[in-house]
Amino acid sequence: MTPRFVLCIGCQKGGTTWLAEYLRGSADVRLGLRKEMHVLDAHFLETNRDWHERRLARIDARLARAGSARGPVREAMARRAEGHRRAQRLAGDLEDYARYFRELADAPGVAAVADLTPDYALLTAEHWTRTREVLERHGFAPRLLFLMRDPVGRLESVWRMRARDQAIKAVAHRALPARALSRGAALWRHVVAKLAPNLFASGFRAFATQPLNLERSRYERTIAAVEAAFPPEAIHYEFFETLFRPEAMARIAAFAGIADRPANLAERQNASPLQTPIAARERAELRALLEPTYAYCAARFGEVRLRALWKSFPTAAPGAGAPPSPGRDQLSARGVARAVSATPRAKARTTAW
Repeated sequence: MTPRFVLCIGCQKGGTTWLAEYLRGSADVRLGLRKEMHVLDAHFLETNRDWHERRLARIDARLARAGSARGPVREAMARRAEGHRRAQRLAGDLEDYARYFRELADAPGVAAVADLTPDYALLTAEHWTRTREVLERHGFAPRLLFLMRDPVGRLESVWRMRARDQAIKAVAHRALPARALSRGAALWRHVVAKLAPNLFASGFRAFATQPLNLERSRYERTIAAVEAAFPPEAIHYEFFETLFRPEAMARIAAFAGIADRPANLAERQNASPLQTPIAARERAELRALLEPTYAYCAARFGEVRLRALWKSFPTAAPGAGAPPSPGRDQLSARGVARAVSATPRAKARTTAW
């Protein structure tokens, strides 16, 4: 039986960490030494060429501050460093990448291996064609899984995660009173975000419109790239907003060729409970900037469906005659293409993809 190589390519803040934990608990799946291997992006993308080097530099700095003291924290950092070094070596040669996962796939009872790296959503059709050829040469059946989230909501979540991580770093070495003061400030920002969203300009728009941040929300470009390199049956789409449901997990298990098992649907990973103030006008400006993405996704997956799922969906309809929401069997690339081609407007779009 040909093992499947599941490449979950995002989106960032789209549930990939939660999905990775679910897959790690499956007896017939093997993940690599890291949830996000960052091999393909480090191999193909100039912007990510030094991805592992930058992380190693941070770990080395933390180890230097820790001195010679031994303990579980230091051991964990050392393991992380070794994981980065191994992945960095694999990024140098895709054949080594495929061989590494082939060893995992050859273990008894393994039906699939998986690499969940959201930055793979930035790859081009040429990159995916090369990757598919290498994986197939090593006896894999490659599968592309793309989780999408409300584009503006995704950027808000990244912004909150960034603010949370910066706050943690800022107080990591402070005394307890300073930490309590910082926590109080975070609570105050949370209240402001809820009660007076237009009071401050938060810098959210400037952050969100940075090229790489914005590119990760332009789902139409990612979809065009993977569909140019893989057959429809090798691609599957899901939404973050409906991911934590048994039927979604059943679809993913069937796509990956693994046994469907119960998931802890109440658990969340990397959640940022406190909000930083984001002015409503910044959200509106960003929503207008991403309107082509909303329009594209409405045509592909159903406007009615996405209006119900994505709270940032533009108020004005992206166009008349949007296709109906897809059924359960239409979240594969083949099913989506059938659903979209059912309307004249969508048919015209299909020919342009």
